[in-house]
Amino acid sequence: SLSVDEKRVCFEYQKGFKKSVAGRILYLADFNPSQAAMTNFKPFANEDEKKIWFAYPRWTRDQSAVVYHAGRKLFLHTTDTGTTEQVSTNDQADYRYPHGEATPK
Repeated sequence: SLSVDEKRVCFEYQKGFKKSVAGRILYLADFNPSQAAMTNFKPFANEDEKKIWFAYPRWTRDQSAVVYHAGRKLFLHTTDTGTTEQVSTNDQADYRYPHGEATPK
């Protein structure tokens, strides 16, 4: 996902060629649109490659945080502080495919 100001990206990555959605690591990186280049890669979720579905990172409108899906729940990772909190409220629901259009920030 490209940030609104087009200076940062968040994305999921899985080492090697595996046909599996579980075990992906979520990253933040700086983006230079004039060179179409990413730098300063930093993992922010699932660094130990747990076999849980970590996916769909999306920026909040104010670019202060990333919303993502992990194990049927939604989480909010605040980039300035590096803190992560669960924001989904119903443990019986499946919160896959978040997009962030109506995020509170």
